[in-house]
Amino acid sequence: MKNNLILSTLCLTLFCATSVSAQEPPGVVRTWLCSVAPGHSMDEVVAIARDVDWDGDSAPAAMFFREAVAVGGDFQRNWDFVWADFYADWGAYVQSRSAARDRPSGRTASLGLFDMISCDERRNVSNVFQANQGDIFSDTETTPMGGQFCALNGATLDDAVARATQIGQALGAYSAVDSRVFGGQGGYEAGSRIYTRYVFANGDSFAESLDALREAGGAAAPSGSISCNTGALWLSHRIYQQN
Repeated sequence: MKNNLILSTLCLTLFCATSVSAQEPPGVVRTWLCSVAPGHSMDEVVAIARDVDWDGDSAPAAMFFREAVAVGGDFQRNWDFVWADFYADWGAYVQSRSAARDRPSGRTASLGLFDMISCDERRNVSNVFQANQGDIFSDTETTPMGGQFCALNGATLDDAVARATQIGQALGAYSAVDSRVFGGQGGYEAGSRIYTRYVFANGDSFAESLDALREAGGAAAPSGSISCNTGALWLSHRIYQQN
């Protein structure tokens, strides 16, 4: 009960202090970094995770494993994928995490999955702002996803969402902006950096979009002060999604 009260109070305070341009509350995503244990493959991990009977009270609204394909820096030297849990809002996040913490201890079905992977103990939690609407996971349960860390350089979150919308439309991809609230490695001012995701309908859509972009001589640089790192390429595996 004490944990529930602390989480509820913290998230209520955070929600009231967060500036949001949309009519509805932003979504929330909780991520952490994982690697596949020796002797197992990413395909095995995905198959086992999809077979888990995720508890409806403690499960997120949707769960994805983002397998690294071409990611800058040292990520692929240390990790294989990002585990991402999505919640409708902070209230759903608190309810789900409280239910997970209140479960009886002991071995559960999901623990079989953790025999196959090892994960960082640190968690990151971000607000999610949808940019461009688009079809995703069209006739597939695994689809390409691009991502970029971007410095706002004095621009606003609305500017970042507008940029993600523009690029998402050009790519024909769903796009969203993640603004980290808790966690991260630090080293930058709070609210100064965001992560933009571009999720394609399927592999064919990704290939057609990138071929068209190459033939056009590359993407036009959006105007404004926002600057972004080189993009990262992932395979996003849909593990679980509530109806």
